Amino acid sequence: MASHNKIYSLFRPSLFVIMAVNIGGALEWYEIGLFISWPLIILGSSDLFEQTIADSINTGILLMMGFAVASGGLRGIGGWFFGWKGDKEGRKGAFTLSILLATLPSLIVPLISFFVPYKEWGRYVAIIFAIVKLFQGIPAGGEFPGAICYLAETGTSHHNVPSWINRRYMCSYTILGPQIGLMLSMIVCLVLKNFFSLEFLLHQGWRIVFLISGLIGVGGFIIRKKLHETSAFMNIKAHREIAINPVRTIFSKFFSKLAFGFILSVFETVLFIVISLIPLYYSKNPFLLSYNEIIYFSLGSTVLRSICLILIGRLLVKYNNFPWLKTSAWGVIVLSFLLYLSFVKGSLLFSIFINIAIIFLYSIQAAVLPSLLAELFPTRVRYTGIAFSFNICDGILLTVVTSICYQIISNNSAYFVFLLPIAGIIFLINMKNRLADKTYYK
Repeated sequence: MASHNKIYSLFRPSLFVIMAVNIGGALEWYEIGLFISWPLIILGSSDLFEQTIADSINTGILLMMGFAVASGGLRGIGGWFFGWKGDKEGRKGAFTLSILLATLPSLIVPLISFFVPYKEWGRYVAIIFAIVKLFQGIPAGGEFPGAICYLAETGTSHHNVPSWINRRYMCSYTILGPQIGLMLSMIVCLVLKNFFSLEFLLHQGWRIVFLISGLIGVGGFIIRKKLHETSAFMNIKAHREIAINPVRTIFSKFFSKLAFGFILSVFETVLFIVISLIPLYYSKNPFLLSYNEIIYFSLGSTVLRSICLILIGRLLVKYNNFPWLKTSAWGVIVLSFLLYLSFVKGSLLFSIFINIAIIFLYSIQAAVLPSLLAELFPTRVRYTGIAFSFNICDGILLTVVTSICYQIISNNSAYFVFLLPIAGIIFLINMKNRLADKTYYK
């Protein structure tokens, strides 16, 4: 009991670090959430959205295009640049620059719109934001790898418990930021819809929601400026062990681990996409939920994911994670068939129950994956290794899988659920092939 209390007491002094690290993920996914929640809110109020904002663009295509572009973007290029900068010059500098570059477009575009007549640019707003989100993918490519590096290397700086326990504990908070960002986007949209007119939402309200993201980014930049460089990076700098060319090193000496990290990330990414898009299916047959009900359901799911991440991160910190990972994969494979059955039978209550179980299993993956990725690569190429393994997987799948899911959902079909067992099987095969190799984990 005393040992567990010692571990959990680390949360108090590390709260500032956890907040500073997660604010970037919150910013990114707040804006991604807006691309999902905002059109749903407007469509729930009136059909004017298609005529006023997108003209002849199909609103469904616009919705998923925004999500895909925002999620995929130019993460690969961003991962290369920020990985190189983080491994050569330090985590703090790369991490601070990434949130600054992600924040500027969120402030500039709404401010410019105040000085340009609405009739001149209103019909092009969808295209403008798609381009903005495309280029915001570059700094987004530095956020998740930077968050893992900073939390992993901050964890190992504590000496009152073993370093691997600290690392796993701290890294379990990595994906909390995106959940907070999604929650905030839904809450903001609901507040604006319930207290302001449709005309205000279409002409002024959208500026408010994106200006809020700009303020989040400014706050994040100020907070990150107060962070210290990680002790792990300072150590390799003092011993002159910094990689001359991190990208070349990662591909020449750690390519097998790079491939392993890529495949290891597939299951968590696909799982997150599917459970996030399930509410869109609920608006189709057989449930036909209203747009407001979809937002409320999505909000509840995100809150549950956040709670599970915190609890599971604490529960699993001292245990062998591999049995839990395999159990979660097998559980999702089985439950995905039950979820499909609940759709076919039209049982909303049963479907929600299965969703809750899948969210719990997802949280195991999300809480453990960051520390596994951190343990794959040595300090001198860790930022670059995570950037190329997880980032490329995340960027490709968020674009491709989201598009596939939307096409299936558009046809009132629930076959998109079967992407879960496919990803789960890939994950289990990968784990089986690599588990015996002790060099992959410390």
